[in-house]
Amino acid sequence: MGMNRKTMPIADPLDLPDFSEFACEVDTKNRGSILSSLTETAGDFLKEVIKRNPRTFRIFSPDELVSNRLEEVLTVTKRNFQWDDECSNKSGRVIEVLSEHNCQGWMQGYTLTGRYALFPSYETFLGIITTMMIQYTKFIKIANETKWRTEVPSLNYIQTSTLWRQEHNGFSHQNPMFTNNMANMKSKFIRIYYPPDTNCFIYTLSKCLNAKNTVNLMVGTKKDIPNFLTEDEARIHCEAGASVWSWLSTDGGINPDVVIVGCGNETNFEAIAATLLLKRDCPQLRVRFVNVADLMILDLYRNHPNAIDIDTFEALFTKDKPVIFNFHGYPSLVRQLLFGRDHTERFKVLGYMEEGTTTTPFQMLVVNHTSRYHVAMCALKAASSFSGSVASNMPFLVGKYKLEIEEHEIYIQKYGKDQEHLEKPKIFLEQMWKELNQTKYEKETKKSIQQNNPPLESVQLH
Repeated sequence: MGMNRKTMPIADPLDLPDFSEFACEVDTKNRGSILSSLTETAGDFLKEVIKRNPRTFRIFSPDELVSNRLEEVLTVTKRNFQWDDECSNKSGRVIEVLSEHNCQGWMQGYTLTGRYALFPSYETFLGIITTMMIQYTKFIKIANETKWRTEVPSLNYIQTSTLWRQEHNGFSHQNPMFTNNMANMKSKFIRIYYPPDTNCFIYTLSKCLNAKNTVNLMVGTKKDIPNFLTEDEARIHCEAGASVWSWLSTDGGINPDVVIVGCGNETNFEAIAATLLLKRDCPQLRVRFVNVADLMILDLYRNHPNAIDIDTFEALFTKDKPVIFNFHGYPSLVRQLLFGRDHTERFKVLGYMEEGTTTTPFQMLVVNHTSRYHVAMCALKAASSFSGSVASNMPFLVGKYKLEIEEHEIYIQKYGKDQEHLEKPKIFLEQMWKELNQTKYEKETKKSIQQNNPPLESVQLH
């Protein structure tokens, strides 16, 4: 095979549809009020990819395509089962079989011969092929150092059905370790993405499919989630890897007392929810909100190609203010990537702590201390040393949020499900935007009245 040119061809780029054709609508006055599924929209995108590239793109899926809401591709192609008369020899672009090892091996061979592939899977099952991924990444490293080797299309993984939504499968299906193993590989060849909404996910997917000589991991939930960034905002945010969401921050994020960071889907939403709670309950607290979509921007110590420099890092997270980082996976991974940065002791990293069972989605966040209430309490405690007015209110608000957690636990014991405002993001966001807009209107009205009707003492002085 080593003497056969067909095993080492020059791979022509895929003909990809325009990302904007699949962009989701965003209400910029009430962000998050419109919901969509990352993977369902990805199914629409991949359907067009297959139509445009009938001989150079395949999906290798371990028996989970429909479960992960990617089934739209089956409207233009078939599963390729050679033992099935209806499917065999029909150029089916979906290879679906309950063997992660087979899928990984086939994908490696397929990409090494100059074609493109995607491997969607439940989060916990990607761990099964970890050693194969590691061996292949080592091969790519050596091949990259060998002058006569050509570039090969990247391995692309979609990691969904994640630990935060395993209320049916439970503790056995809660395992984000594949990400940790990827992060330990040679940084030049590894990309790990946590797109915060559908527009960011589709943009990231379109970028990864045509990549060469890398291993790309895209992490996202299959459930419907809020859309926060417009098409143009998503492009800029994904290219930057992280950005300040000024529309959510106090005064656009200028001079914050604390920085709240979201990374993931559920954990990012909880960070957003915590920010909104604090804006309502402690308006004197100045919050900057940051979303991290490309995890490897943090990895300066190992000179990752996507790592941001010191100036950009401090522009995002400030030089000295406390940072509450709400992360999808193990907190140790973020701490590992932060190694070598200055003043990282101010980072409080929340994430999966190996606490779980068959329970409600919000309770999973509670037991791992990544809920909105835990994020808000951490922010209040951290900012108290910077603001006397925050410090005076902190004990009361911490008590309030602890009581909210207790009431939630009583509720799920009684009804077996989360309260509606915790279960449905849209309801919570609509309620919070309404309250915050009402408060803003009342303040502006009061200020206007005072300006147009000065106090009697002021009139006499003039």
